[in-house]
Amino acid sequence: DLNSLELDDHVADFQTRFGCGRILEFKGIEVSGVSKFRWLVADTQVGEEVRVRILRDGREKKLDLVLAERPDSEVASAVEGTVEEEGWLGIEVGGTGSPQARQLGIDPDEEGVVVLDIEEGGPSDDAGFRPGDIIVEIDNREIGNLRDYKKVRDSLKDRDKAIVFLVQRGAYTTFLAVKPQHGE
Repeated sequence: DLNSLELDDHVADFQTRFGCGRILEFKGIEVSGVSKFRWLVADTQVGEEVRVRILRDGREKKLDLVLAERPDSEVASAVEGTVEEEGWLGIEVGGTGSPQARQLGIDPDEEGVVVLDIEEGGPSDDAGFRPGDIIVEIDNREIGNLRDYKKVRDSLKDRDKAIVFLVQRGAYTTFLAVKPQHGE
């Protein structure tokens, strides 16, 4: 039902439920990526009516929705670790089995974590990351899943020198060096 939507921080849940290819605007504010959308939703009161502008099948549509909380039972049954909460180094990642990864055409059996969103002008953007890249190593440490990613991220959070990522991009792999910005 388009009039009552359970929105949490999973944009792909919204996109899958309503079959839209891209969310363009939320409450009159342009959505530049998943992280921006999350902040906009988090800053909205439950029960508030919102207008969402989407691009579906090449056409823009406007939807009037009521923001609702996701029931605890759904939150508890959600796949653990499908989306990384923080945007470390200006990058948001998810598990290869997440709905967002499926939308990017990623094989759910793929090892690693998939890049879902990149902060424009952030260190990962500067390094050349793209949505759909699969991170398979960070600092010569294998990344098989989100748990591995978080463990390595936590160990490197205070690092000042460049961090080297091994990234699978389609049939190719490449190294990308990300220089942390102060306060990352």
